[in-house]
Amino acid sequence: MEHVKRREAEVVTQLDQCAAAAEAMELCKSREAEVEAKLEQCKSMEAAAAKAMELCQGKEADLSALSERASNKDMEMQALADEVKSIRAVMEARVAECEGKEVALLEQLKQAKSAEEAAERREEALAEAVAQAEAKEAAATAEATTTEATSEASETAGGSAPSEEMARRNEELTARCTDAERREQESTARCEAAERQAAESVARCEAAE
Repeated sequence: MEHVKRREAEVVTQLDQCAAAAEAMELCKSREAEVEAKLEQCKSMEAAAAKAMELCQGKEADLSALSERASNKDMEMQALADEVKSIRAVMEARVAECEGKEVALLEQLKQAKSAEEAAERREEALAEAVAQAEAKEAAATAEATTTEATSEASETAGGSAPSEEMARRNEELTARCTDAERREQESTARCEAAERQAAESVARCEAAE
């Protein structure tokens, strides 16, 4: 459960990063508004220049220089607007990437929890199987103790069937216990593999950032 909690904390960190990216987008929008305001200011300057041209036809050279300056400012504002759009596109792409990572991490977290729950169910089933095997072994031991005299008499008479039956039962119990241990080891290995995959995914996300 500790590694699941760590994954949840990492997911919360990713969400915080996404929130920071969204805040950066809001700043971008604010800059875009400032650019638009400057564009309006530039338009006002152009209108003032046009009015000055009408009033001062004799100063065509000065008005031409002023128009050139206004044109340069317009180009600068346009370049700034393009830069803002580019930054906004990058931020939107990063937000989308963070959302994708968040979905992937949540899915991996869900798979890890499912694997852990399945492992716990298997462990319970294995414990129950071991308990049943121990109970059967105890019953077989009691039966062997109860029928010991009869078994000895049979062996004296040349019969070895009860001993063979006991040996067969012991072999079956041993095989069941061995199989239960093997399934428990396989379940543990699968859980460890799921944990490694989740850790590798988190590492890839951190490297991408």
